[in-house]
Amino acid sequence: MKRNALIDLFRFVCAFMVVLIHIRFPGDFVNGFIFPLTRMAVPFFFMVAGYFLADENAVRMKQKLNKQIKTVFWLFAGTMLVYFVYRLLFMAVQSPKEVYTIVSSLWNWSHWYRFLAINEALAFYAEHAWYLMALLYAMVIIRLMLEYHELKKLYWLAALSLLWVPLLIWQKGQGGDAPAALVRNYLTHGIPCLMAGTWIKCNTQQILKWPRKLVIALPVVLVLLTIAERWLFYLWLGYGDLSVSVSSLLLAASLIVLSIHFPKAGARTPFPKWGANYSLMIYIFHMIPVYTLNAMARAWGFQNVTWYRWGAPFVVFLLSFGFAVLWEGAKGKLKERKQAKIAAI
Repeated sequence: MKRNALIDLFRFVCAFMVVLIHIRFPGDFVNGFIFPLTRMAVPFFFMVAGYFLADENAVRMKQKLNKQIKTVFWLFAGTMLVYFVYRLLFMAVQSPKEVYTIVSSLWNWSHWYRFLAINEALAFYAEHAWYLMALLYAMVIIRLMLEYHELKKLYWLAALSLLWVPLLIWQKGQGGDAPAALVRNYLTHGIPCLMAGTWIKCNTQQILKWPRKLVIALPVVLVLLTIAERWLFYLWLGYGDLSVSVSSLLLAASLIVLSIHFPKAGARTPFPKWGANYSLMIYIFHMIPVYTLNAMARAWGFQNVTWYRWGAPFVVFLLSFGFAVLWEGAKGKLKERKQAKIAAI
């Protein structure tokens, strides 16, 4: 399959949006416009995964899933291990007494149950890696449904899961908030968004018949609705930091639809290549610079200084981008050496 330049460009943009979720710009007013848009970044990544996994040929789709399940499993395991070691070293410097707490958690079966059963990626490992675990679980479920020729039923499950969104809004309005593990998992995020991407891919020919003016206008309208939704809840109900919103999910889907109509948009820039090669590693690595910079800012007393609060998201993103480039470069070198050895035999 040829690369879709616009999808890859959006992947690069969404990688930066993920950074902004975890280290925001200063000021409630600014975040009132930017933060709601960041909520479409992770659903977009799920939908793109579903889009590229989808195939009308069930055998090919099974093969894709088998390969991706193995890849995501080892990527997830490696991510959790790296962050576990990082948090140990981090705590050894910041608060040595907490090292025992982290190590002792390895024998806490309640933690392991929540980790494995409800997708709760614990904070002292890599909390943001819930995305990888949800992706893994969702792909395993889709693979099983394919095996038994029941994939279409997942579309109904995906549609029903959207009913979760108004329940979250209602609960937050009652002064509570749903546990993160009940929001960020394979059921409420993974399967619905993967199946949305799959549906878009399977209906590409019909989508190409949509008027281009509509396709261009749709993301613009949904950007405005996503921002308006936040301010509506903020002004009307007194809160606005929703974990997920209907508009943000639709916005993510509309970007893929736009990409189907304009697959070569942005192809002359380096951003599509960066998005294709580095967006996932930026997502995985970015929390290490976030934790480190925040700790340095607290220790040296500049956490509330204007230049730091505006510059920190860009520093985190550039560090993450640099790591992703080095990582992919190292992988490329190892692959070349392996191929050279095979050729020499």
